[in-house]
Amino acid sequence: MHAEAAETISNADLAGMVLHHFTLLQAYDGSKPQLKVLNPKAEEQHFHSSHTVIQIVAYDRPFLVDTILMSLESEGIDVHRTYNIIVSVARDDNGHITHVEGAHESATSHLSLIHCEIAYQDDEDLAALQQMLLAKIDTLDTVVGDWKQMRAQLTDIKAELSNKPLPEVFYSQQEIQAFLDWILDDHFIFLGYREYRLEGGQAVEVNAEPADLDLFAIGNSGLGLLRGAEEDKLSESFSQLPKVLKQLLTEPRVLMLSKSSRVSPVHRPVYMDFWVFISLMTMVSWLVNIDLLVY
Repeated sequence: MHAEAAETISNADLAGMVLHHFTLLQAYDGSKPQLKVLNPKAEEQHFHSSHTVIQIVAYDRPFLVDTILMSLESEGIDVHRTYNIIVSVARDDNGHITHVEGAHESATSHLSLIHCEIAYQDDEDLAALQQMLLAKIDTLDTVVGDWKQMRAQLTDIKAELSNKPLPEVFYSQQEIQAFLDWILDDHFIFLGYREYRLEGGQAVEVNAEPADLDLFAIGNSGLGLLRGAEEDKLSESFSQLPKVLKQLLTEPRVLMLSKSSRVSPVHRPVYMDFWVFISLMTMVSWLVNIDLLVY
């Protein structure tokens, strides 16, 4: 906490804030975050605030503070103060804390302590707010946990495309490889990955209109935000598209770029980008956030 901010809080309230956070730290067992949303009262939590307070203990992971703040903003909740420190904690054989010190770098072996003061919320709304924040952290964990696999999938596709003759109607092979190199140079945040199967589209008779296309999400292929069912599933949103738009997937191209209609639930509240790589009748797709967006 900055000295200027600390000067506006009494020593008794500072001590109570630390004591309450230490209680959460002691209770943390590594299985799930310790997160409390409260309207502190001196006689109960040993500190007082005119704001609603959120205190979190969780293992350190990328985008945790960003995700918490954007989630509050999406609910129209003003944030007055946020403090975050990453610590290393030692415990004895009984699980009691014996030593705490600040960590010099981010790592999942360390713990992130977050203290956030927001606009006052009614007591009856605190439980729902707490559950919403826990759900956001759970979604973040899914994305972060699958990040290496998503990146590995793109690396494999890049290698595969480099050894194939590609249609160059829209992009040359050199341009595609350069684009993939740029992506892999940490310019994108991988949020989701899924494979699809495209069926239909062939004319039954000469000069006849192509048959309608169906798009199936391949079971157990999803990662991150695109994790899904174990079995193949028809894409209902694709089925609702006009035939002329569906036929775009049959054009001689390898890479398609588009903008998702969904806002990212983690990291940054922006519309996600959507890429599709097409190989015969199998497709893979990513939901991503551009890591260079300014907001």
